[in-house]
Amino acid sequence: MNNPFSTSLDCLSAEARTLDVLARWLRPLAEVSLDDTLVSSKCPAMDKVIHLLTADLANIPSLEEMARMVGMSHTRLNRTFKKTFGKTVFSWLRDYRLARARSLLKDRQRSITDIAFLCGFSSASHFAQTFRQRYSCTPIEFRNNDKLQEVYCEYGIN
Repeated sequence: MNNPFSTSLDCLSAEARTLDVLARWLRPLAEVSLDDTLVSSKCPAMDKVIHLLTADLANIPSLEEMARMVGMSHTRLNRTFKKTFGKTVFSWLRDYRLARARSLLKDRQRSITDIAFLCGFSSASHFAQTFRQRYSCTPIEFRNNDKLQEVYCEYGIN
């Protein structure tokens, strides 16, 4: 076999480049900077609901399923969630998806459609419409305007 990595330094260099590529791909997922009140509580049941909501954004359990998983009625879950986070379960989820999408838009190598699906939107057009309603610009306009990105990051606008 012709192995181009004949020395340990060649192998190390190749591994470093591979890790760099992985870091560039995963960085937007780690950079989702959300208000602490959006993602943490002092209530284990609400923390479990947050985990259920964020584990797979494309397959969100129903309110009834989540309530059953945390041992509450769906009415009590909604009431407790709203008291804890100041919004309903699905209003919180929409804000979380949009904040995550906003962070992912910084990666110009990802398509708008990929970002829409990664964040659990049913289509790119639904994502664009929801994004525009929240941020008064399209995802493409946001991506192409560095100053706009700075404003949202600097002021922590969700």
